[in-house]
Amino acid sequence: MQVQKAAVTLQERPCILRRFKCLIGAFAVVVFCICVAFPGSAKAGEWMVRHSVETPSGRISYLEQGKGPVALFVHGVLLNGYLWRHQLADLSDIRRCIAADLLAHGDTQIAPDQDVSVTANAKMLKEFLDALKIDQVDLVGNDSGTGIAQIFAALYPERVRSLTLTDGDTHDNWPPKAFKPFLAMAASGGLPATLKAMIADKNVYRSAVRRRFTTQ
Repeated sequence: MQVQKAAVTLQERPCILRRFKCLIGAFAVVVFCICVAFPGSAKAGEWMVRHSVETPSGRISYLEQGKGPVALFVHGVLLNGYLWRHQLADLSDIRRCIAADLLAHGDTQIAPDQDVSVTANAKMLKEFLDALKIDQVDLVGNDSGTGIAQIFAALYPERVRSLTLTDGDTHDNWPPKAFKPFLAMAASGGLPATLKAMIADKNVYRSAVRRRFTTQ
């Protein structure tokens, strides 16, 4: 089964997971840059109330709106649940929409030694649903969040009512080609200077994002 292959292959790449963990310390700063450079719609954010719930992996922060069958939205690396604000607003009349902040992202609180790999995040989502007493979800993933969603679906198929993956990673595209320079920069120690430049001048971040989306 393709989803199962994705889960196994992703777990068999320890070098990628180590690099992933090296980036975690910078995620909060990058998210700040995103919010400053690209402020969201006030209308879409007016209703949002942030919640949190304790799990074995940490205190998970999340946004929620609506009633009905649960739809769980999974963001990618460098972002947080706020990514999904427009979807939560637009779908809240037909779904109980929930967007969690992944481990080491957003307002989620974790222990210093907490595993933050993609598999650990998939397991965290299961704990998160258990804590909220939610049996099954319509699972939606974007970017690297699609990798987490695929692993979750492979590990806990009974918890998935439907699976939607948008513009994201797969077993044979991990990490995506466009993301590899970022990993190389982090591994060589160039990330702190780049983050400082982004904070000092939001146009630096906007320029990097434009290059990212125009060179694919």
